[in-house]
Amino acid sequence: KKMKKSMNFYAPISLLVLGLAFGLFSCHTDTPEGEPCYEEPNPLYFAITDLSFNNLSPTKEDSYYDLDYVHIIMHDGKKVEDLKYVYAGQQFDTFFSANKGYIFVSDFLGDIASSEEQSCKHIPNENTINYMNRPFYLHLSIDDIDTLMWKQDGLYHNGQKAPVDKKTPFIIRKKAD
Repeated sequence: KKMKKSMNFYAPISLLVLGLAFGLFSCHTDTPEGEPCYEEPNPLYFAITDLSFNNLSPTKEDSYYDLDYVHIIMHDGKKVEDLKYVYAGQQFDTFFSANKGYIFVSDFLGDIASSEEQSCKHIPNENTINYMNRPFYLHLSIDDIDTLMWKQDGLYHNGQKAPVDKKTPFIIRKKAD
């Protein structure tokens, strides 16, 4: 009789422990090889400034460039469809003159910039493989096209590394007339 009582007591406890163990282990899912470790897009931001780092688009109406025209074409002819402009004050500290106005943002460019360090298996994503170390072209106007390139150590503008700070987006410096 004593054996039956202990079995009636320990059987449900054993099943409970077993169920918890299976439950915990089934929650763990491995990230597929090559999948980035982040789940949300990691956008790339850049501002267009003069040589003194003053934003050339303080307002949409008072912009040095037609913000609706600005676009990027990759080396293979692909247009960056998600390039948009946003007011910098929503993302960055407006204490810096580069942040006083509109900046550009793209999840697609951010995906290229998500290098192998951000990949769970240290394998670059498809956009990084296709577009890193290859030129892409920033069309500011019909006559003003700059060459950009994403390399392992950052964004390059016309062959020079684009300045960046924790409190600013990447800076594309232009001579304003």
